[in-house]
Amino acid sequence: MSSLLLRHHLLLNKSQSKYKYLTYIANGDGNYVKLDYTPNQKTKIIFEGEGKTSGFKEGFIFGGEISWSNLSFTLYLRNNNVYSSTWGRDVGQNIWDSPTVVGVRRKYMLYNAQIFVDDELITTIVEPTYDWQGSYNLSLFTNNRRDVATQGLRNYKLYYFQIYEDDTLLYNLVPILDENDKACFLNTITGIKYYGNSDFADYE
Repeated sequence: MSSLLLRHHLLLNKSQSKYKYLTYIANGDGNYVKLDYTPNQKTKIIFEGEGKTSGFKEGFIFGGEISWSNLSFTLYLRNNNVYSSTWGRDVGQNIWDSPTVVGVRRKYMLYNAQIFVDDELITTIVEPTYDWQGSYNLSLFTNNRRDVATQGLRNYKLYYFQIYEDDTLLYNLVPILDENDKACFLNTITGIKYYGNSDFADYE
């Protein structure tokens, strides 16, 4: 879906929706969201986020894996200009220099074992020459390691989170207040809402 069509899709949904759309949800006390999607070699992740200037704690912004080197797709964010990530099977941790995550809203794209920050190619994790299928669903604000939330970050604002397979958009997750005034992420493609393991209290 093109960016123009996506914007139109969002505006149409917003105009007809009973929900209140938010600018972001932040996981002030370490909340996380478990999705129902398992990554593979076709998975493309696009999102925009920002570490809060007060209280940010490094950790995984998303992940799903058996272990660091086994059917793993993760992104770990630090505030000292170093990130780390994994992609695929039988790969070790990849660490590289990158812009700070605190106090600046940034756009990330992870696709085909490459990582882009603000549309600039930062690193290639591995040579993506093989197919693979993950065993565990992705989680937001943490890493789902064998169905256990592991090393989640804190006080991070998430503005939206998209999951593609190649160029097919499957999840367009946007922050909302639902009909009961509970903050959650709405997939505008399917209408399914995704809630935290505990209620989100930090949003705007």
